[in-house]
Amino acid sequence: MLLVIYFETSSTNLSRQLHQHKIPHIKQKYSTIQSPQHFADILHKNSIDKAIIVGSKQRILQLPHNLCYLDALIANPAIKHIIGLCFGWQYLAKTHGGKLVEGAHINKGYVVTGFNIPLWFNHYDSVVSMPTDWIIHDKKPNTQVITAASSKSGRLIGFQFHPEKHTETFELFMLPFLYGVT
Repeated sequence: MLLVIYFETSSTNLSRQLHQHKIPHIKQKYSTIQSPQHFADILHKNSIDKAIIVGSKQRILQLPHNLCYLDALIANPAIKHIIGLCFGWQYLAKTHGGKLVEGAHINKGYVVTGFNIPLWFNHYDSVVSMPTDWIIHDKKPNTQVITAASSKSGRLIGFQFHPEKHTETFELFMLPFLYGVT
């Protein structure tokens, strides 16, 4: 079962894609997790084996502390794949030794990267480097901004863009991990 962790509001684009592709999932708002035991119960009761951490209005470099429930999710060996989208990717990068830079203004709009298709971006902060135990799949043209990366094991996957915005990019970038074909 897939767990979608969201912050302020749930992504309607992601919900639409998951329903359209008949992917069973539950959504959990981060602020409603009551305790470590409550979170462990959610994971166990629902047989969670995959997770998506979605975007947030929060700025990753302005967080006063780590998000302990995300840390618990990442550390849980029963979770086969964790996909970080935008803020979720930045959190994965930050907690795994990546270097992030703070943006002075929002980067919003479509950009064609090395994937050669328009991708939707909507973020301030950016990941610009990762340790050698990560594979960098794509960068924004003429920048150091990493737009797609994964841990060498393939368990952790990060996208700076929003592949859930359109069916074509959802199917290309997310379905292989959600269906377990990596």
